[in-house]
Amino acid sequence: MVFRLSGTIPASNFVKIKAAHSQNNSLGLTGRYLYIVLCAEKTAKNAIHLDFVMQDGNKGRLLLTNMVDKLTKGGPSKGPAKFPWRHTGVWEIKCYDLEYLLEITDLMAKTHLKRKNRFELESIMLCSDMEVKGIYTSDNLYGHGVIF
Repeated sequence: MVFRLSGTIPASNFVKIKAAHSQNNSLGLTGRYLYIVLCAEKTAKNAIHLDFVMQDGNKGRLLLTNMVDKLTKGGPSKGPAKFPWRHTGVWEIKCYDLEYLLEITDLMAKTHLKRKNRFELESIMLCSDMEVKGIYTSDNLYGHGVIF
């Protein structure tokens, strides 16, 4: 299945993916690396909102978008953290180290004690203009070889 989103205003053309009936309202995606299979035009404005629940109960939002040029830190009083991205205009697999992004954007406290499942994805919102074939997380970092 491919989600195809289009429209001139990303904020009004979106799909939100969230848990329907889970005990903790989480999607259950806990892997360190986020993989997104997508195709987006180079000039189209788009964004993906990732809402997290941290192990300590705090929440945070990371915004992957081509509408900003530099990373901005987030937090309860600052709003979502914003991370810039660029597109090639062809199908591609994007990989993001969520643990690293959450730490450098101040959404998750830095700690020397590395624990598994320090965060969970609560919801994902895809804002136009893009086609998305899949989103998943993994604790495995895959190389540049062939991925099926």
